[in-house]
Amino acid sequence: MNLADFAGKRDAVLEVRTRDGNIADMIHVQIDEDGDFEADLDVPDGAYDVVLRIGSALPAVQKNVEFGDGSVTPISFFDIFFGDIDGDGEVSLFDFGILVKNFGMMGE
Repeated sequence: MNLADFAGKRDAVLEVRTRDGNIADMIHVQIDEDGDFEADLDVPDGAYDVVLRIGSALPAVQKNVEFGDGSVTPISFFDIFFGDIDGDGEVSLFDFGILVKNFGMMGE
C-alpha cells in the first residue's frame, strides 16, 4: 500500500468479511516502512471481502478475495486516503471543521 509521507502510527485492523457482511476474522497488523504487512487469518476456504482500517483513513476494501489451501494470497490496497477525523466513513466539511478547530494546537 502507498502511505505516501504518512508518519503516524502504522497499526491497522484487518477485517475479513463474508459476502453477506459478517466478520469472519479480524486481526491487528503492523505495517512496515515499505507499506507491507502479513496476516495469518483463520477463515474457511472461500471468497471474502477484506477491509483495512488505519487511523483516520477511509476504510480500504478489496472485494471477492479467494482464500484457501493454506496458500499465500497477496492483496494490494494501493493508495490509502486520510482525512476521516470523525470516523464516519467519509471526508467531509465536518472533518474540516475539526481540523480548523484544532489547527495550531500542540500536544504535551
